[in-house]
Amino acid sequence: MSRRPVLFLGCLLLSATGERGWAQPQGTARATPRPQWIWSNADPQGDDIAWLRKGFRVDGEVETATLYGACDNAMEVFLNGELVATSGEWTKPIRVTVTSAVKQGRNTLAAVCQNAGGPAGLWLDLVLEQGGRRQMIVTDATWQAASAERDGWTDIAVSGDGWHDAHSFGALGVEPWGPLSGKFVDGTPERALAGDAVEVPEDFRVELLYSVPKARQGSWVSMTIDDAGRIVASDQYGGLYRFTPPPLGSTARGSVEKLAVKLGGAHGLLFAFGSLYGVVADGDEYEHGLWRARDTTGDGELDTVELLKAMRGGGEHGPHAVLVGPDGESLYVIGGNHTELPDGISRFRVPPVWGEDQLLPRRPDPRGHAVGIMAPGGWVCRTDPDGREWELVAAGMRNSYDMAFDEEGELFTFDSDMEWDVGLPWYRPTRVLHLVSGADFGWRNGSGKWPAYYPDSLPGVVDIGLGSPTGVTFGKGTSFPARYRRALYVLDWAYGTIFAVHLEPDGASFKASYEPFAVGKPLPVTDVAIGPDGAMYFTTGGRRMQSGLYRVTWVGEGGDEDALASDPAAAELRATRRALERFHGVIDANAVAEAWPYLDSEDRFVRHAARVAIEHQPVEQWVERVFEERESRKQLEALLALVRVGPPELRERVLDRIVQLRPTSVQEQMDLVRLLGLCFIRMGPPELG
Repeated sequence: MSRRPVLFLGCLLLSATGERGWAQPQGTARATPRPQWIWSNADPQGDDIAWLRKGFRVDGEVETATLYGACDNAMEVFLNGELVATSGEWTKPIRVTVTSAVKQGRNTLAAVCQNAGGPAGLWLDLVLEQGGRRQMIVTDATWQAASAERDGWTDIAVSGDGWHDAHSFGALGVEPWGPLSGKFVDGTPERALAGDAVEVPEDFRVELLYSVPKARQGSWVSMTIDDAGRIVASDQYGGLYRFTPPPLGSTARGSVEKLAVKLGGAHGLLFAFGSLYGVVADGDEYEHGLWRARDTTGDGELDTVELLKAMRGGGEHGPHAVLVGPDGESLYVIGGNHTELPDGISRFRVPPVWGEDQLLPRRPDPRGHAVGIMAPGGWVCRTDPDGREWELVAAGMRNSYDMAFDEEGELFTFDSDMEWDVGLPWYRPTRVLHLVSGADFGWRNGSGKWPAYYPDSLPGVVDIGLGSPTGVTFGKGTSFPARYRRALYVLDWAYGTIFAVHLEPDGASFKASYEPFAVGKPLPVTDVAIGPDGAMYFTTGGRRMQSGLYRVTWVGEGGDEDALASDPAAAELRATRRALERFHGVIDANAVAEAWPYLDSEDRFVRHAARVAIEHQPVEQWVERVFEERESRKQLEALLALVRVGPPELRERVLDRIVQLRPTSVQEQMDLVRLLGLCFIRMGPPELG
């Protein structure tokens, strides 16, 4: 907390107190002390949580009930079990009308409070107006306090062990807080959008399982599900929380607890290999990078953390998701374009010869975004469970937040646009990408983004449009009908939409259609996972917005069990592509001979896999074969490979061959233009005269 001096507001605050834990209706002659700063103990620690409560009686009609208060540092206030106020800033006292929560007879005013370092305290003043008579309930040493949550803690009638008298630091004005200052602010609690306000297809149901108290538990941006079906989520700027969901069909509430493990600010979370992995990207408390937390004592609680790989970059374009590879023995990590490649990469499936490759001067973003950030942009890497060996799988994305594997082990992501570029020739919408081995998807800063038709890049599966991509998952494991069980789900934070993307084989890659699956206003979706109960779970939040945890279930009967039509030709092409990808990032004596015949494949992804395989082999092994080749399509691909990785001394031979090429299609003409430009960029301009 800040210890700066503040000026007194001069308001009001009168009170009546009775026996311990209770306050009686006020008599006119009773003394009226001011509220006191209280806590559960006299020596609060940096991360203390205090539970405090007071019972009182109300006799007669209450015309108005107004709650005033503040907490150092954050509080949630309950009146008869109803959340009526929240606050996360002690220097801005709150005022809330709570008339509807007051009842005749016994009442309980309760608060749960979170310290965030330094002194800690709570003061409250509940003012009841009753036909010219005023009853006031204030914090003082007669309040009950506990240092751990107790069952029924918001009801004074529920007793039990662990309750004791609160400690009072003194009345309002006492140091270190000093007198009140400023105006009262509205403390009405924000709530996540109700589940029935989220639009979904017929026979689907959305439940809001938990509206996250923002002042105390932050704004959740990532989540994972542990082996017990519990959800672990990370506050963007704080710690980790574990939520145990109620069973399907139950009316019970789930339970939430803050994990003691020292880890947070994670954009990606994963339970795997008996550990919790987290990719930290926000805040200064933990170094950015891939972390692992483990239970070393067998008591079911995470007790040790270690940094497996530090990463340079952070924030919303920093390192993001982590997931298990399709082999069940590896991890994949994805990073945004403001994140440098991890140190110590031992295998580059993307040939490490990337460049800006701009023939004409580019226009940097006039507002300065990403100026100076160069290729390769966003990336995805593969590593082992200990984070020791790293390989670069694909690059050239802008800012993909998450990714998912299909049942064949094909990897997909949802990449972001640059919304300031809308209407300009180089604008690229949000799009689903098929993250094949060795790909460079061509993000470059400013106007330098590569068009999707460039032969040294690859196109997206489907364009979505304006948006802000976050979580990604497949519907495998849900109890949804087959069409939705097969779907890829991609989350758009900006427009509050979860899209269901329906993939279809298209040669060695895929094409897709999409539909809005879940839509709400506001619904800033951040992450998504499939539970062992067959339900979809997703979170909302980010940028300190109100968070919620939701569950989506299928409640219809029967369902569409249609089978996706098989495509043997496409399956064969994908198998061919994957066979060629085994040469990416390695030197193999058989690579050139095996890949060369596929340089003229009608399938763009197969051609790409073949060219990248050849680029990884020593140039002297295949350079003469380039100039001996006579088939037009193969010449284009072979020359492209040579221009990208060959020495500048070959420029004149390359140009001589380029001018002899006779493209047989519009696409080949466009590829030829790009090839010529790359030759000038990488090998130097031609000698004139």
